[in-house]
Amino acid sequence: MQLFTNGNLILEDTVIQNGYLVEDKGVIQAYGSQPVPEIWVKQATSIIDCHSLYLSPGFVDIHTHGSGGFDYMDGTVEAFEQAAKAHLRFGATTILPTTLASTDKHLYQTLDVFKQASKLTDGMPHLPGLHLEGPYFSPFEKGAMEERHLRLPDERHYTPVVEYAEGLIRRWSLAPELAGSLEMADRLVPMGIHLSAAHTAATYE
Repeated sequence: MQLFTNGNLILEDTVIQNGYLVEDKGVIQAYGSQPVPEIWVKQATSIIDCHSLYLSPGFVDIHTHGSGGFDYMDGTVEAFEQAAKAHLRFGATTILPTTLASTDKHLYQTLDVFKQASKLTDGMPHLPGLHLEGPYFSPFEKGAMEERHLRLPDERHYTPVVEYAEGLIRRWSLAPELAGSLEMADRLVPMGIHLSAAHTAATYE
């Protein structure tokens, strides 16, 4: 059981200045303003003085292409592992590794690698699934995407991807003005896949 003292605790809607927090096996047992109740001081196996630094919940990154010199589409389990661990070192405890518009072969390879990497637990953040970015984007707002990989949403293309992923797709970014985008939304949202408007030339209407 760890006792953190002299920290500024970031809560949902406020900050506790000069607070304490008790954690045991990843579960918060108690927190509040100092002084620390004697019961927690006695039960603590270690006491960490935060020296007035901030103590925060882990960050959640829902759009990240890599870190630590590795990209999630490098094609290796090591790339996934090292990029994810780099995120964890800087405070992101949950991440959605993100793809780029690519060839189908490259996309399916990334799905295969993620299936292996998602089984790793030692020193890893939580990997609840993938964020697919594209290939259903506007060529007018392609950004860093290669235009040759862009295409219109077609169920003959995205349905096999969804089936092959076996539930590992959590978020999918696309341009909503493209023909087929709304039909794609009707099919994927009930599956629990969150859709995001991106690289889009859509008007508000």
